[in-house]
Amino acid sequence: MQLKLTTAWLHLGNIDAGREALQQAVRIAPANAEVHLQVGRIHEKYNNIPSAIAAYQQAAGLQPSLVEAHAAMGALYMQQSDYLLASVAYRQAIELSPQNADAHYNLAQALLMSDRIPEAITALFQALELYRRQGDTDGVQQAEALLQELR
Repeated sequence: MQLKLTTAWLHLGNIDAGREALQQAVRIAPANAEVHLQVGRIHEKYNNIPSAIAAYQQAAGLQPSLVEAHAAMGALYMQQSDYLLASVAYRQAIELSPQNADAHYNLAQALLMSDRIPEAITALFQALELYRRQGDTDGVQQAEALLQELR
């Protein structure tokens, strides 16, 4: 409930009330990974990247199988050009959800930015295969386009 209240206050532009509701949500349920995941999303939405990463780390620490937390950290690390930590986060997401085509694709991008081309190509082919199996035509096109750039 506090998270919904947080969202409402922030939507209305009352940042102070939104922050208070957010802090209250964490006080009420400090061991709830979903609460920390939502806190991370809210911080990310308002471009508070360090706090978003901390919240996602807290969520993953409380519930290590929370794929979304690992993927979100990977995306934020990519934004910060920390490709090593992005790769680690995406590998954790893949370990938890091997059929997650987006995680494979994002790992490929992080590896490319780290000049780890052979590993990136392997991840891209995995993403491409998964996108095909899942009938994700946009994903297929995206992976094929990146593979073409590498040739």
